[in-house]
Amino acid sequence: PKRIAELIIHHNNERKIKKNFPNEKKNLIKFSKCKVEHIRFFLEARNRKINLASSTRSNHKIIWPEHINWWLQKNIYKYCMKYSRNILGFHWLKINKDLDGKFITSGWFLSNNFKNNLIFVDKILNHQIKMYKQNFLGLKWVIITKNNNKFVKYINQKKGFIKASDLSTRRAENVFNINKQNYIIMEMK
Repeated sequence: PKRIAELIIHHNNERKIKKNFPNEKKNLIKFSKCKVEHIRFFLEARNRKINLASSTRSNHKIIWPEHINWWLQKNIYKYCMKYSRNILGFHWLKINKDLDGKFITSGWFLSNNFKNNLIFVDKILNHQIKMYKQNFLGLKWVIITKNNNKFVKYINQKKGFIKASDLSTRRAENVFNINKQNYIIMEMK
């Protein structure tokens, strides 16, 4: 009877777990550092029309040599989000340095349009924040988004980003070569 009772309890616990996670695909998403085989996929995803629209140079399609030069920089840490062999998206963190010291900039994008884009965006941002906290905690993290992208601003605020200081605003203008009137500039300490 004791063994049967333990089996019943075990199976009941399994059912509870499955109720909490009805879509198993969400739990099979993995992140890894980008490898050489990801170079082309990264570029193709980056140059998708929807991803270009939210970049600082919306009409500039990145060409292969430009991408390779960027990819080979040792101060940029690139990660991919995968489900099985399918790449769902990418994110990167970059160490920048100016007269005031080091700081982080970043970017992320999905490789395709998915039914549950919000779930994937949340996962990619959570992983990006995790990598920041593990590797760059103590450095200011400066991000930008276009003024009309209220959705991304809202998500970033939920993740802990705040309005950028004057120093971070100047840094963003220099690094991204932007006019601050056209962008929302935020930071995380």
